[in-house]
Amino acid sequence: DESKSSSEKLSQSRSEARVERRRIRAAKSSKRMRKKLALQEEEAKRRSMVEAAKAEEQDIRRMCTLPEEELAKAVVDQLEERMTKIDALLEKMQDEEWAEDEGDDMTSANQKKQDGGLI
Repeated sequence: DESKSSSEKLSQSRSEARVERRRIRAAKSSKRMRKKLALQEEEAKRRSMVEAAKAEEQDIRRMCTLPEEELAKAVVDQLEERMTKIDALLEKMQDEEWAEDEGDDMTSANQKKQDGGLI
């Protein structure tokens, strides 16, 4: 009976030790998870503060912009758009001119071959 009781005690103490190790692991894991969540929350707060500061900056810039400045910016934007269109048109015209030059060169080369063959 004593051997049974000592083996039962040993088994019980092993079981208790296993339970204790699991409890400690769970506590450590929980602590890591809490730290991770806390860091994520802090980062989210920082991000929201930065976004709020940027929005406030934009509002202040809008309030400080004079109507003349807004008009000037609109004119500049319009002129830049026109310049882009002009650049595209000039590029197209240049491509067409090069294509014509290449066609003329080929035509004159063919003409020279034909003239050279007749002589």
